Parts: sequence; structure tokens; C-alpha cells
Amino acid sequence: MDIVRNVLQLFAARAASELERQQDETRIRQLAFCDPGTQLPNRAAFMRYLEREFAAANTTRLALLLLDLNHFKEINDTAGHDLGDLVLKAVARSFASSLGKGGILGPLRGDEFVVVCPGMEVSGALTTAQRLCDSIVRPLIVEQHSFEVSVGIGVSLYPQHAATPLELLKYADIAMYQAKRQKLAACVFEPWMGHVIAEQLLIAKRLASAIAGKQLSLHFQPQVDLSSGLLIGAEALCRWHDEELGDVSPGKFIPIAEERGMIVALGYWVFEEACRQLSQWREQGYSMPGQLAINIAAQQFDEEDLVANLLDSCASFNIEPSQLSLEITESGIMDNPEKRLP
Repeated sequence: MDIVRNVLQLFAARAASELERQQDETRIRQLAFCDPGTQLPNRAAFMRYLEREFAAANTTRLALLLLDLNHFKEINDTAGHDLGDLVLKAVARSFASSLGKGGILGPLRGDEFVVVCPGMEVSGALTTAQRLCDSIVRPLIVEQHSFEVSVGIGVSLYPQHAATPLELLKYADIAMYQAKRQKLAACVFEPWMGHVIAEQLLIAKRLASAIAGKQLSLHFQPQVDLSSGLLIGAEALCRWHDEELGDVSPGKFIPIAEERGMIVALGYWVFEEACRQLSQWREQGYSMPGQLAINIAAQQFDEEDLVANLLDSCASFNIEPSQLSLEITESGIMDNPEKRLP
């Protein structure tokens, strides 16, 4: 009897050990391929899925949608990351509900999601993109807080655009960036977009160096009273000549500075340089009537020490603040009017 009991205990111990091992493997797989926040397949799981789809003989076409939430950083900054994570979960639920069985959804990184739609062409992909956008049109209620969320979507297609999963993801990313630049809900990748992105990356790199090295210049556009013909002020205009790129239009480098977080540093340089020029004119015996107008980006108004920094620049060159006027750029207001205007 003791022998039977011992054998049963041995089998029970081995069974428990095997069950624990299987549970551990399940947990490991879940950690490896499941996003802990949304419980959706993570990037590693998605790449494995894409690789299988690309390798499958019956895969003739496939659409990939890359979704990036607009201005989500502001939610994290104002509401906190814990609440931001809950908003991401709510967004994921809305996306998943709108997709149904028409695609596979997963988080990619941060506030980005990816959707894979096997067998789908461009028209179906755009319809799906619109459905995803519509799913978060209404404010999301999270922990009794209301959040307005929107999304920019880039679309790439296999085999039309890419031959590998990484290429497909890369081209969807490029299309998503273009959608955001053009303020579109969704954009399908086209080859010319890659050249535009490459040019923008080069401009951004050279611009960062130019700002750090103070290699830009100010031009001054006079303001004249039409009735009298007298000078009544001037406007400071930022210009940039680069050794490699030549003369770069403000229409190109200002939006890039805004998008890539360089506009605040650029704005402070413009203000300081304008004060320097007013001081230099004064030393040369010139007195400019009226005010010197300076464009200032809306993002600078988010800086707590904006006023202190501007007053410091005035004091450094012995310039009266009343000699200057600030004009907020239109793009800053239009990008987020509810935040900029009371």
C-alpha cells in the first residue's frame, strides 16, 4: 500500500511540475508576444505574423496601416502617463471594435498602432482607415475625464510597394508622416514620398547645426505708411543659406523646425539677433521709427520662462521692450486653436 501511495505521489509531483512548466512557457510566450498594456499582439508578434504571411504561397496581396495618434504627448503631459495608458487602452478597444474580423491590430511603439489586412487592396485599405478614424471621433471618457483623440494613418501595400515586412512597415511610416504633414486622415504610400522624407531629414540635420552655430541671418522688411511714404517700422525675417543646400526657403525649414522641436531655440535666436541689430543701429546713429516686428511660434508660449528670456535679451542690449512687437505664427494657431486661444 505504501508503494502504491509513493508511486501516486511521484506521479502527482511530476504532473504538477509539468503543469507549472507549461504555465511558465505560456507566461513567457505572453510576455514575449503580447503587449501588457493593451493585451494585443506586440511588435515582435506582428513581425512574425508578417513574415509568415510573406512566406505563404497563397498570399497575393496585403495591406498594412500604421496609425499614429495626434498630439498624444499633450495628454501624457497634462493628465499623466497612468491616465495616458488608460486612454491608449480605450483607443485600442475602439480600433479593435471597428475592425471586427477585417484585420489584425496591435500596438507598435508609444502611441502608434499597426493593422494588417490580408487580401486587401488600396480601396479596401482606405475604407478601413476611415472606419478606424471614425471609431474615435467621439470624445473618449476615461476615469470620468473626456479626451478628444484623432489619428493619422499611413498605408502601404504588398506586393505593390514592398517585398519584405520591414519595407512594408517603413513605407507605411513614410505615408503616415506625409498624412500628418498634409493634415489628412490617411495617405497611401507613393515613391516620391521617400525622396521628400530624405530631403527633410537632411534639412533637419543641417538646420540643427545652423541654429547651434548661429549660422542663420535676419533680413528686415520695412513697413511704410502709404499715404506719407514714411517708414513706420520693420519686420524681422529669418533667412538661411547653407553651404550644401544653398538658400533654403523659410517655407521649408520653418515647418521642419516646428515638427522636430527646434522652433523654440530658433525663435530665441531670432529675438536675440533682432535686439543685437537694434543696438548696432543705435550705436551707428540710426533710430528706427515705430516697432520691429518679430514672428514668434505658438510653441514658445508653452515655455514658462518665455517672458523672462525675452526681457533678458532686451536688457543685454539695452533695448526697451516697447521697441519690439511679437506676431504669433498662423501655423501655430491653426494646429491647435483650442489650446492657443482663450
